[in-house]
Amino acid sequence: CPLDNISIALALNHKLDPEPLIDGAEIDSATAVPHVLEIQYLERIEKAKDYLSENLQNPLDLNLVAKACACSPHYLSRLFAAETGMTLSLYLRKLRVNRACELLSSGRLNVSEASLEVGYQSLSHFARAFRGVIGVTPSQFTERFEGIRALYIELIVIIRLKYDKSLAALEKNAKFSNIEKITQNL
Repeated sequence: CPLDNISIALALNHKLDPEPLIDGAEIDSATAVPHVLEIQYLERIEKAKDYLSENLQNPLDLNLVAKACACSPHYLSRLFAAETGMTLSLYLRKLRVNRACELLSSGRLNVSEASLEVGYQSLSHFARAFRGVIGVTPSQFTERFEGIRALYIELIVIIRLKYDKSLAALEKNAKFSNIEKITQNL
């Protein structure tokens, strides 16, 4: 989306009012165009990130992402890489692997189900991508997380037992103290 002609004309002619044009920010006539452009860049980057997050299961189609951001595919690729330090495909890969970690750590899905859920049709491609991002295979991640989950459950059980014993002791003491109060009043 090009800048509106009024903002450009005002910036170029140095006739900007001290009124804010965007989000309450004061505009300096010397830097007005760069600030407005920077905001547009960031908005496009956020739109691209949102689009990728909402379309994890779909293959990356640069034309569709660029259309959602209202710019050309080449421009979006350059802009995204310059602002994030990674390509759109690498960003999508990291999003997918992050979501797969959430699914695997929940224990609701196995590795092959998680890979399909995040858009990988090939388990070997998923495992390669996962290892590249996380540093371990999905199976190793699941095994390690299951060990942590088992330890967590064991701790919860221990805490619950101690809590229940403490609660029972408090109730027992409360009953005896009530009996003592009743007998003292007789």
